[in-house]
Amino acid sequence: MIQLGGNILTLFPNNSTAVINGRNVRLPGRVSFERSVYDVDQKTLSKLVDLLGRPRPKIMIDPGHGGNDIGARGVRNLEKNVNLLQARAIRDALAARGYEVAMTRDKDVAVSLEQRVEMASRYDVLISVHHNAATNTHVDGIETFAPRSDRKMSAESSRLAFMVQNSIVSTLRENDRGTKSGGYKVLESSSNVAILIECGFITTPSGERRIENAKRRTKLAKAVADAVDHFLK
Repeated sequence: MIQLGGNILTLFPNNSTAVINGRNVRLPGRVSFERSVYDVDQKTLSKLVDLLGRPRPKIMIDPGHGGNDIGARGVRNLEKNVNLLQARAIRDALAARGYEVAMTRDKDVAVSLEQRVEMASRYDVLISVHHNAATNTHVDGIETFAPRSDRKMSAESSRLAFMVQNSIVSTLRENDRGTKSGGYKVLESSSNVAILIECGFITTPSGERRIENAKRRTKLAKAVADAVDHFLK
């Protein structure tokens, strides 16, 4: 195990796979280990130096609403509560892969837009977690938002939104409502890479049942973590 600048790298003898901050990484060549000394070729060494030299990505998870702001209302659930449950699952999935992860709230409290943006400004990526609502109780599906194209980091935000949307839809096999831009102040006010995930419709009976399912929350969180891994490679 090698530790440098907050990064932790684990090498395996006679193997071309390493683990950096809990994430598997494929190396250009195999790592040999003889007489307590690691031996690698030049390409593999360059890759290892690059991995150890990168700052560990920091991600802020933002469970929408909270406190007196309940968000949307289903038959059995309030949006603020299911947002928090899903956000915790995403946080845990990302933390397990070695990312530094924090949340704008980890309990049922009100957090202002200004507070959310200020907290997220110290992080590389902001992922805001919401659940959708509609008067038509047959509407269902997943959609992911990025900021408008005129905002700083909008291109990178759009790329992450597209990757997250595709990963969630392909994992859950639920209706794909696509990737969209604009409409959310927390995105437009952020200076970093920022996306907002609408994780399903709480106002649709079948959608609310899925949202209540803990296994679905875990699958969705893993899909988000998979997309973040690919985005930050």
